[in-house]
Amino acid sequence: MVELASIAEDLAFVRKRVVRTSHPGFPASILFLWAGIVLAGSILTDVAHEAAGLYWLLAGPSGGIASAFLGRRWARIRGHDDHQEGITQALHWGGLLVTLFTSALLILAGALSGQAFGAQALLLVSLAYYYAGLHMHRSLLWLAGLQFVVYLVVVLAPGLPQTVTGLFTAAGFIWVGVVTRRASPSGHTLRLEQ
Repeated sequence: MVELASIAEDLAFVRKRVVRTSHPGFPASILFLWAGIVLAGSILTDVAHEAAGLYWLLAGPSGGIASAFLGRRWARIRGHDDHQEGITQALHWGGLLVTLFTSALLILAGALSGQAFGAQALLLVSLAYYYAGLHMHRSLLWLAGLQFVVYLVVVLAPGLPQTVTGLFTAAGFIWVGVVTRRASPSGHTLRLEQ
């Protein structure tokens, strides 16, 4: 007689494999959240430049925590609450956050200006979205390309107001969010509040 616990473990294993091969995607609300964070930070950089560093110091981690909450809630609602996926996401985006914070030490050491750090941060964010697009969700590759273009604009046209690049970036996040929201891999329409 087969143990029920053994059957449950087998079914859990099969379910995890199925979920991994047909990943449910991610909540568009995370992209909408970051569109707002990026746009507000870009406007603040133009209006009150001296406050922008503090804004990003608080908004980056706070946005990350809010994103984790939204992602976990969204996955639970869909029955895709995979602890390993959560750890992967936390390590990926947490690694970006740690890299940005340690890179900011170059400003304190006088080796990098705030403007150069901003450009470097865009390049690192672009790379993080690229890897997230390769290994997690393909639609994030679009955001990697967008962030790279914004990086090039910031480096090659340094006098351009940050609000312009912020609007461009926010529009990209919203576009990918709307496309993500319209069709999940299963073909079901996703509602914003989920």
